[in-house]
Amino acid sequence: QFKNRAEYMDALSGQILQRLRLRTQRETRGYKELIAAYGYLESQLEQSRKKISWLEYEKEKPKKDTENGSEVEDTALKAKLEELKVIQYELNDAIKKKAEYADKVCSQADALKKMEEDLGLSQTRCNELETLNKALQEKLTTAEEIVTVLSRTSEVIAYSSSCHIWAYSSYHIWAYSSYHIWAYSSNCHIWFSALWSRLQAIMGEHQSLQALYNSQQAKFKGMERDLAHLTQQVLEHKMKEAEDLNNETSVSKKLLQLTRLKELQESVGIGNKKVPPLKGGVGDMSGANEKLGATPSFVDDVVIYPATPFDSLEAHDVEVSALCFSPDGNYLATGGGDKMVKVWNVKQDLRTADLKCSLSGSGGGIMSVQFDQSSKTVLAASNDSMARIWTIGDLITRHTLAGHSGKVMTAKFMEDNNKVVTGSHDRTLKIWDLQRGTCIRTLFAGSSCNDVITGKYLGSTIISGHFDQRLRFWDERTYNASEIALEGKITSLDYLPERYLLLCCSRDNVLRLVDLRQNSVTTTFRADGFNVSLDWSRACFSQDGQYIAAGSHDGTVFVWEVATGKVRSKKEHSSVVVSCSWHPLGQLFASAERSKRVTLWSH
Repeated sequence: QFKNRAEYMDALSGQILQRLRLRTQRETRGYKELIAAYGYLESQLEQSRKKISWLEYEKEKPKKDTENGSEVEDTALKAKLEELKVIQYELNDAIKKKAEYADKVCSQADALKKMEEDLGLSQTRCNELETLNKALQEKLTTAEEIVTVLSRTSEVIAYSSSCHIWAYSSYHIWAYSSYHIWAYSSNCHIWFSALWSRLQAIMGEHQSLQALYNSQQAKFKGMERDLAHLTQQVLEHKMKEAEDLNNETSVSKKLLQLTRLKELQESVGIGNKKVPPLKGGVGDMSGANEKLGATPSFVDDVVIYPATPFDSLEAHDVEVSALCFSPDGNYLATGGGDKMVKVWNVKQDLRTADLKCSLSGSGGGIMSVQFDQSSKTVLAASNDSMARIWTIGDLITRHTLAGHSGKVMTAKFMEDNNKVVTGSHDRTLKIWDLQRGTCIRTLFAGSSCNDVITGKYLGSTIISGHFDQRLRFWDERTYNASEIALEGKITSLDYLPERYLLLCCSRDNVLRLVDLRQNSVTTTFRADGFNVSLDWSRACFSQDGQYIAAGSHDGTVFVWEVATGKVRSKKEHSSVVVSCSWHPLGQLFASAERSKRVTLWSH
């Protein structure tokens, strides 16, 4: 029906314009009627107004005549007034109709505006169609030219075939046909030669680009290899620096301990007594194969049994819930329900302690405290679902670890002090990267976590104690977990690396020693009157593993000898003993009660 696409697009555009014009006429027909009615109402309204003005004049005229002494008949006046009311009613109806027609005019005007917008869009679409039609027309012209060339080529081929057929019958016809075939063949040869030249140029450009790409790819791979090599060198250098720093720290710590021990021995008059060598390093296995009943070879004679309380500190405004000595022995940190962590200076005579600083910023009561290996940073867990890290020197909060949905019961530094593990009442453990300040792993335990143990002696293992009476062992490399079931809700954990012994305090009023080489309980400790009354009651080993200590609900501190199981107790506190800890040198013992006070003990 249409010869080409251009005719079809012209016809389609014409039909669209025709339909738009018809729709415009149909939609504006109603406006003409409304405008005519509106004009008629305006004329009627103007006549009514003139009539009302005349009637008002007639109404006022009798009054003037009355004032001048002339009287008008009341009947005529009443008739005029009645006529005035009728006209007033008609005027009101006309005004209402005028308002209605005005609303219709407004609505129709809006509709007309919308139609004009649609018409503008349609016109824009028509313009686009016309542009598209022109482009299609140009493409059609190009296609027709191609078809013409192809038809001419086919004609040449057909003509060549016919010429070959007729060559046998007529030499003249053959000669004539050969001339035309040669002409057309020459044109085709020129055309194909141009195409071949273009193709050769494109292929040459492609080969050059491919060669450039290959060279750049080789350079990139070389740079990647160099980067990997440099990264490996940097990591090795960092590891060597870290190892040197650890060795230096270990040597400094041992020298400090020897110096302090010598000063203490001289101060108490045992300067001629031989001090046993320090043991318990990473590679020390001197007591690993001894039976539990024998006295360990690493027991230090200067570790005291806490028998005599000599000082009492009013540490916080409300209850005290956690305490911890620093690794170098210079500080004692306490945490309380007043949302504060307080750091106390421990004097060199180990007989007094005074307040060094108070660390604020927590939004809830402190549940646990710990120093890092440098004794310059304090980590605290609080029941506002967060853990925080402060530096003692400038009292600045360095990190706020937020991400738990329940109160954080415990927080511990991991081996390199660049990571922290936290355990929460929300039944999860979280591992935090302090360099990035983010949580890098969440471990779903299925039960509230009350305490965790980690450190260089455990390698990549994290041990957690839970409310469901289970110990869980997490592999930091794979984050897989194994577990041991106990008989009580676990409140605290402590680790003795020299003997691979784990101390577990539980709500069934029993302390248990778990041998991590056998993954089984080897010894239990009980005592009459010993009662664990809090989910965060903390028990601890002495530095040499000779004693274990824990507090009871009535303010009594119980101390057991690990080798014999003998227990001694002393009631010095007036309320529940929450936590206790030995000084790193073993010459001082501290215990904390809920009623604000921390007590220092000596032998």
